[in-house]
Amino acid sequence: MSATHGESTWLESLEAASPTAANPLLIPKGDAAGRERWAEWIANYSTLPADQVRSNPAASVFPGAVKGEVGRVKGRRFGIELDRAYWQFTGLYAPPGEKITITVSGGLPAETKIRIGCHTDDLFETDQWSRFPVISREVTLATGKTEIVNPFGGLIYIDVPRDAGRGGRYLPTHGGCVWLDEHPAREPRGVREILIDGAVEAPHFRLGKTTPEEWRKQLRDTGAPWGELEGRNMSFALPADVLASVEDPAELLQYWDRVLDEAWKFSGFPGTRGPTERFVPDIQTAAGLLHSGYPIVGQYSHAREMVDLATLRSEGNWGLFHELGHNHQSDAYTFDRFVEVTVNLHTLYLMKAVCRREPAEARLGWDVTADLRKLTVGDAGVFERLALYVPLIEEFGFESFTRTFRTYWVEGGMPEMSDNQKKIDEFVRRYSQAVGHDCSGYFARVGLPCGARTSAGLANLPKFMPPGLE
Repeated sequence: MSATHGESTWLESLEAASPTAANPLLIPKGDAAGRERWAEWIANYSTLPADQVRSNPAASVFPGAVKGEVGRVKGRRFGIELDRAYWQFTGLYAPPGEKITITVSGGLPAETKIRIGCHTDDLFETDQWSRFPVISREVTLATGKTEIVNPFGGLIYIDVPRDAGRGGRYLPTHGGCVWLDEHPAREPRGVREILIDGAVEAPHFRLGKTTPEEWRKQLRDTGAPWGELEGRNMSFALPADVLASVEDPAELLQYWDRVLDEAWKFSGFPGTRGPTERFVPDIQTAAGLLHSGYPIVGQYSHAREMVDLATLRSEGNWGLFHELGHNHQSDAYTFDRFVEVTVNLHTLYLMKAVCRREPAEARLGWDVTADLRKLTVGDAGVFERLALYVPLIEEFGFESFTRTFRTYWVEGGMPEMSDNQKKIDEFVRRYSQAVGHDCSGYFARVGLPCGARTSAGLANLPKFMPPGLE
């Protein structure tokens, strides 16, 4: 819908009501008329022609306006890596309401897009908004010139689709999908160069490429309110003040690359990791304080925690490791009411592998023995259920789970099993065979009995039962 004279009432109303953290907007889910009105406004707003888009009044608050008299780039070259799927950061920031022009002279994979904004959470279904519900935009790139304007501005990315015909495969996880790159024989597609006009330079530290001197200069010269730290396995979009607090980006990124290497290792995935994981802090998330996905989204406080290397090394971070766990967690070994349980197998492993913290020490105040005792009498919350795995870790090690997970992957990917009892039987059978002990009696003792056929198939193995649970 055009916002020309005579049709601008909706736009003026939308801009006047645009929420901020200091002035949030409350729209209860029961307010059908109010939600219908906002849904129409948002749809209209997102389809305005580029020449009719202007800066939203709330953009200067979040994600932020460009500071100072910073020049706009003209003919800035960016090489799109055609074999690198998903978001590729251009090192640029789009000022709110200002036109960005992209010139493409050669062909690109179908549905390659330019994205302005790293904040992907849609807040529309929540009752209260501390920012406008949708503040990112993307359009498909075509040969020639493409124009895009975001009234909120934001970091600029090129979103490259994965070419399924070039090998590798998707495996579903609770945080989304893992892409396994199994290195089939193929010719690399190389780099396609594009030109970008109208943006400003943003801080961008690339592990192994950006020198400390270049990084300090970027921070000193930038007017962009956001930038990015990019490692081999993990990238962070962060506010400029948080970036400025990072004394050694290389050391920090090496830490997180190791965390992701360990997460991959524990999950037993074949092949190598495809796209990197991402983290973005927001002033409001669509679900919870943190949630998994691409990107993982958290609060501003989590951004500070993400870069606090001293604390990360000694204590880890349960919440952040937990969300990474969701991005590596399969449904095949996750029983009914166990989504928030088996994810923490991944959390516990990362605490041990990266911070040397044993399971009972990994979460403050967790009394594993007491929770296990509760579980045997049917008092089963999240941490009671998690406690059932601790005797197995103590007896057989975390590697026993990795070996079990691998028995699923080698069959072409975790099978989809809707029957919960079948899931239990499969896991008890596979785990018992992986450790060389019949664990069916133990699983039955803690509320996960398998069928008689599965138990009979394990009868020739020595039985496992922790002391005190016989």
